[in-house]
Amino acid sequence: METAPIKYHYAVIGFSPDLTNPGQRPVPVAVVGSGTREAGTNGFLFVLANPDPGIPVDPTSRDILAGMPRFLRDHLEAGVSKFGGDAWLNDLSQQLNQSLHVTKVAETTAELPTVDFEKIVMAVLQQFQGVLTSRPFTSRTNRIPTMPTFTLEPLTSLAG
Repeated sequence: METAPIKYHYAVIGFSPDLTNPGQRPVPVAVVGSGTREAGTNGFLFVLANPDPGIPVDPTSRDILAGMPRFLRDHLEAGVSKFGGDAWLNDLSQQLNQSLHVTKVAETTAELPTVDFEKIVMAVLQQFQGVLTSRPFTSRTNRIPTMPTFTLEPLTSLAG
């Protein structure tokens, strides 16, 4: 299987159900990012979201979390279209500053398969699974009930 180094730029999204409690730690509920190879070409965007993080929430918070995967995907696509490259991370950090907010921005490099889409998806899931849950994701058809929402969008370039 042919692999290549993929450079990820990503943000961990936290959720704070009670903004009036400054001591409450945010719960990680999503990872959004981009992966590129060959100096910014042949890349992809991804949103890995867990709209049911297993914490007690009120009806408003439940609605926020239910709409989160689409909301984050829209923000990611708009940020990349408007700012390109890595600048979308700054935009995302500035836009999310209430119940949903960026708790970490980072980059890392990993070897990924270059051709098999399913293997790419599983590699990205495995790379970031520990951020959202302690239970491993699997590629079998009987996936765990808490398998997060996942979107992987191919790009021709992230150069901006």
